[in-house]
Amino acid sequence: MTDRTRRSLLALLLAALGLAGARRPAAAAALEPRDCPTRDCGWVYDPTIGDPEHAVPPGVAFEDLPEDWICPNCGRIKDLW
Repeated sequence: MTDRTRRSLLALLLAALGLAGARRPAAAAALEPRDCPTRDCGWVYDPTIGDPEHAVPPGVAFEDLPEDWICPNCGRIKDLW
């Protein structure tokens, strides 16, 4: 089970229990890892690590990556994530 699936299931459970308001603040959500959507790529951008290969320091949210940033594993451009 992927982290994305776990988060989705947790959100559904919280909503079913009436605890949907217990979600993380938007700022924390912006710093969550994002899986590359390319089939079989498997690379994950983790803001706590950044992307040292492309000189992106830790703490940079995915939305704040440079417009010309690409997946280091498969080359998919940021706009297609």
